[in-house]
Amino acid sequence: MPQFSVIIPCYNSTRWVRRSLDSVFAQTGDDYEVIAVDDGSTDDTLSILNDYGHKLTVLSQANQGAGVARNLAISHAAGDFIAFLDSDDVWFPWTLATYRELIAKYDRPAIIAGKPLRFKEDTELAGVNITEPIDVRKYPNFYEAARDGFWFLLNGALLVRRDVFKSCGGFADRKINSEDTHFFMKFGMMPGFIAVMSPQLFGYRLHGANAIYKTHLNQAGCLYLIGQEKNAVYPGGVAMQDIRRTILTTHSRSASVACLKAGNFDQAWKLYAQTFRWNIALGRLKYLAGFPILAAADMAKGKCPSK
Repeated sequence: MPQFSVIIPCYNSTRWVRRSLDSVFAQTGDDYEVIAVDDGSTDDTLSILNDYGHKLTVLSQANQGAGVARNLAISHAAGDFIAFLDSDDVWFPWTLATYRELIAKYDRPAIIAGKPLRFKEDTELAGVNITEPIDVRKYPNFYEAARDGFWFLLNGALLVRRDVFKSCGGFADRKINSEDTHFFMKFGMMPGFIAVMSPQLFGYRLHGANAIYKTHLNQAGCLYLIGQEKNAVYPGGVAMQDIRRTILTTHSRSASVACLKAGNFDQAWKLYAQTFRWNIALGRLKYLAGFPILAAADMAKGKCPSK
């Protein structure tokens, strides 16, 4: 049984997926498997995946979103730990080695999470090397890490013990953005969270096709998260309520402003209304006062409200 199962969801990833896969196969050791899911691509992604032969397990599904693709991959995974990477991002040569060291040092923690190096072009990675010693912070759980400011997790530097993943129920089974945040919120109280401050564990590629630019999926994801919180799905009870809602309103505020900028006024106002009381309780008065002004300004610029 491999120690690691590396999960890579792919959708129309022809431009980047070879670079991502090659960064995984450049890791030291042979204690990992790689499972890629083609999420209904309409380009040559599936053909590229098949080029890797026995090195890679390839699964396919109709386009249902990255969360559903990850769940499918994990249902075929054999590793003790689940490692995530998106098909446009890259690992560094020391990523798995760092995970191995921390698993041994901290007795198989539930979650290990790190920080990204953001980049636009591959040339920006040419001089990246591991120059700093491993520096971590150990927390009782994810919510306590979030209290300390370490909460905006990205999949490329996320390692989850497989039994923790299964106990949390996996990713949301719908095509939305923030499906990863929903998963992070569900494991909020799982004991054993290691935050890697250095070195950086993966490269997060910035480009115009990033999922974060799809405002309708952002809004749908935020509304789903808000509904889960209101239905008391997330752990932690009243003791962790403020940190949960801090995380959720941070997502919804940026999503609501992005909806305004895109002319999707109905979506923007819905997010504003759904989190109004939470933002009051958290003292987000600048946002509460500024949002209507920004909405009026965008209306005055002639942007058409969404139907």
